[in-house]
Amino acid sequence: MGTVVEYGTHDEVLAMDGPYATLWAVKPVKPVRYPVSSRRPVVPPAEQR
Repeated sequence: MGTVVEYGTHDEVLAMDGPYATLWAVKPVKPVRYPVSSRRPVVPPAEQR
């Protein structure tokens, strides 16, 4: 079961320099697209969102 270790707004928890800031720092800048077995696009075209 999980435990809340930090609480606040995005800016507040980034300023704490804890686990959230660590995860935020290593996230990819661009979304990563992984191949799928179907022919549907991974990200739907803008007009379908």
